[in-house]
Amino acid sequence: MSGRQGGKAKPLKAPKKGPKDMDDDELDFKKKQMEEAKKLKEMAAKAAGKGPLASGGIKNGAVKRPTTTTTKKKTTKKATTTTTKKKPTTTTKKSTTKATVYSTRKTTIKGAPAPSVASSTSKSSHSTSKTSTTKATTKTVTLNLATKTLSPDGVPKTMLIANDQLDFEIHVNKGDTLVAVVNNNLSVSTSIHWHGIFQIGSPWMDGPGMVSQCLIAPSKSMTYTFSVGSQTGTYWWHAHYASQYVDGIRGPFIIHDPTDPYLSRYDEEIIVSLSDNWHANAQTVLKGYVFAYDPAPDSGLINGMGRYNCSHLPEGSACTPDSPRKVFDVKKGKRYRIGIINMSSQAMFKVSIDNHMMTVIEADGVNTNPTVVSSFEISSSQRYSVLVNAGADIGNYWFRATISDMYTATGTTIENGVDFNVLGIWRYAGAPETDPEAEFISDKTPLDVYHLGELNGLKLAQVPDYSQSLDFTLLFDDASNNTFGVMTILSEDTNFFFSDYFVPQTEPFLKTLLDGGELSHTNNVYDVGGNNWIFLQVRNSDNIEHVHAFYIIGSGRQLHALPDAATLPRRDAIQVPKCVGGTGGGEAGCVKGYVNLLIHFNHPGAWLFHCHVDWHMAVGLSMTFVNRENLDSVRETIPKNFWDECQTH
Repeated sequence: MSGRQGGKAKPLKAPKKGPKDMDDDELDFKKKQMEEAKKLKEMAAKAAGKGPLASGGIKNGAVKRPTTTTTKKKTTKKATTTTTKKKPTTTTKKSTTKATVYSTRKTTIKGAPAPSVASSTSKSSHSTSKTSTTKATTKTVTLNLATKTLSPDGVPKTMLIANDQLDFEIHVNKGDTLVAVVNNNLSVSTSIHWHGIFQIGSPWMDGPGMVSQCLIAPSKSMTYTFSVGSQTGTYWWHAHYASQYVDGIRGPFIIHDPTDPYLSRYDEEIIVSLSDNWHANAQTVLKGYVFAYDPAPDSGLINGMGRYNCSHLPEGSACTPDSPRKVFDVKKGKRYRIGIINMSSQAMFKVSIDNHMMTVIEADGVNTNPTVVSSFEISSSQRYSVLVNAGADIGNYWFRATISDMYTATGTTIENGVDFNVLGIWRYAGAPETDPEAEFISDKTPLDVYHLGELNGLKLAQVPDYSQSLDFTLLFDDASNNTFGVMTILSEDTNFFFSDYFVPQTEPFLKTLLDGGELSHTNNVYDVGGNNWIFLQVRNSDNIEHVHAFYIIGSGRQLHALPDAATLPRRDAIQVPKCVGGTGGGEAGCVKGYVNLLIHFNHPGAWLFHCHVDWHMAVGLSMTFVNRENLDSVRETIPKNFWDECQTH
């Protein structure tokens, strides 16, 4: 579920302390933060008119992008807060009118629409045409949601799926308009979120249930219509209500770019989805989490395929031993772009291919500086694209997606037989159909996620003003034996302390705003005050990393900042370093990890900002950012009958 369901917020036993009640370390860190803010303001002032932004520099808080052939419209979507009230001068350009048709894309689906229409491919390798172009167009796809018993790791489970398969892929081109008809054949209500899409001019199509829309009732349908604009790269779609994507309502959403700066460096594309997998349904897992520690999955999946050791199940349980692994068929001498999406509820994976290096070129739909790595960690909701040359000897190699142990650190005892070593096979044409023999080679050059700068991106000296602090905390209330995800805003105009989020039960946030109403304090609301740049420092008091939704302008742990990046990373989800050094390895007295984020709120609406560890979001680790500026434009363009068939439960 997206946050706690129903009722009033339960009081926590934690003290509701204000700035005057902070301990010495927190006061020192707050002072250091404000000094850093002052320093960056001075740096920004000195940078005006210099460097790659000399065409305009920083004007009224807005940052103009350098003029290059790979420039993207810089409209950062979700999440964050500040007291900065500068209104940047920005213009919104219409999307490009040209898009590539991938007319040679291969598919194994009989009767599947041509790639010029939004389509699914169950085969993981796609050829691309680099010369054929056409006008951006409207593309239509239907998602028929239903239940089906599948055995992704050999153990049967009733899953919630779209179009009779796991991880249904949608492919469009830059500038296209997507029309997605969702038919809810489930026995429960749902909603679909288009993860990472800015929804400029269509905030009602964002998809989180009871935030931007009412729920889609059983036996009902909803049509999502929106333009992808100038966005390109690797995204995904998923259910955004009641933890349903954990049970299978999810899939890749790929936006192809005819002007991809790396287009000449690859021959074919491969799409890889990673996910954690439970033998129980998500609601059962969640109920266990509320009264215990972070749950460990039963297995991990690569493109919906995994393997579970049947000996860990009770005698007589249904289980297929040696369930097949995902095989990626490649040809020697070919160059591959691999788009990798982590669709997990919590699991972080470390990805590598034996005897092959990878060049990271994209993170969360943003082109990055090309960075050669031997491996990278990918947290839930994140996406990367990497280039891999198939230049090794013909043979079989392990495609590794190793689950990081995020569980024992929280007190979880793992007894379910999960194998953290999730494996697929990278198989060259001409190789025998056998498992690889190669062993894992030392990981010499892992990715530094906090320094993966945007290609032709913003530099630290060019950032606008910022002032605000956000502290994420997970608390365990011994009195009720209950886990709460709570948030605190620390600033001169603090608006909540130790507050957990509740899903609205009467009508969506967006409808309340458009009707002129006020959102409840249980929705953890922060009003951004219009078209502003917002700074957030996200501080993590937990001893595992959290994932949130930006420009990343700093990271580290209290009083120990990491070095600056050459250009700033820009993405929609980032790990917040865990709290370390606590008593007995726990959280008491630990040093908080943090990331500094810079977000441009430049279109109206209600935007959910949350931890993408689904269990943490479900127990309240969320907040709502509201931009009221130009809400009249939304009132004028939202379909008149959009709220007609609303049901709230």
